[in-house]
Amino acid sequence: MPEGSALLEVENLSVQFSVGGGKLVRAVDGVSFAVAKGETLGIVGESGCGKSTTGRAILRLLPKAGGTVRFDGDDVHALSGDALKALRRRVQMVFQDPYASLSPRLTVGQLVREPLEIHDIKGDKNTRVEELLRSVGLPDGIASRFPHAFSGGQRQRIGIARALALNPELIVLDEPVSALDISVRAQVVNLLMDLQQERGITYIFIGHDLALIRHIAHRVAVMYLGRIVEMGTAEAIYSNPRHPYTRSLLASVPLPDPTKRRNSAPLEGDPPSPLNIPTGCRFRTRCPFAQAICTEKEPTLGLESGAACHFSQELPVWNS
Repeated sequence: MPEGSALLEVENLSVQFSVGGGKLVRAVDGVSFAVAKGETLGIVGESGCGKSTTGRAILRLLPKAGGTVRFDGDDVHALSGDALKALRRRVQMVFQDPYASLSPRLTVGQLVREPLEIHDIKGDKNTRVEELLRSVGLPDGIASRFPHAFSGGQRQRIGIARALALNPELIVLDEPVSALDISVRAQVVNLLMDLQQERGITYIFIGHDLALIRHIAHRVAVMYLGRIVEMGTAEAIYSNPRHPYTRSLLASVPLPDPTKRRNSAPLEGDPPSPLNIPTGCRFRTRCPFAQAICTEKEPTLGLESGAACHFSQELPVWNS
């Protein structure tokens, strides 16, 4: 990434949770990446790998245990007062569950209007609310209705309209379509892509639907047990993955042609407990290529391969 082009820079971010008995869960453990202006970074991995925790820590919805998050050069976790309020206008989040993220006590108009009032945005707020709802494909005249009157896809559009209210530069999308029907997912994803083209918004798209991530993301980061194990362009990740975990994830996606076979087996077994992370490579207990060095030494994210694997350059040719 060219110097100065990054809107968001995350360096060695760590997030820990106490689970009693003096034990700590390292939910995010030394994650680093950068996101350029107008780019979409997809973060993928199994449930519990630290994807959502990373997104929430970036926006200061969760406290960090270590590392640095810089937005447009400013240390996010060092801001306070007016500076922090100004940051809130520039970064927003769309949550996973459209049924839980909207207050049932507020009308749609009140939900979308609330950010405008908190940040004292000048102008006709009612007109602005109607414009926002229209921009996400919702019909006129719904501002007086309550969220329970809408479908999941419509509720998620309301959540997107609320996130857009302050014209943010960065939006973290935490599995925004996982709770929606297949027929509605494409509509919401296409809406997000259109909004990005129109407004130049930067996205961090968190999800586990690999086909969807491939469609929307420019670059992809693959997480496992709190760390990024592979990162690269979407084209490189999907056409020639260099980490066994990424290959196993992709091998788990059904092929449209049942006669076609892959040379990588789908992922088997459950990840180890984050309270008892394996020594060396975290994936070695499930990896078909693991050797002695994998137990002794933890691999780093390679500059050439983009994968944290001792044998990333020696894996067989990927057959997608």
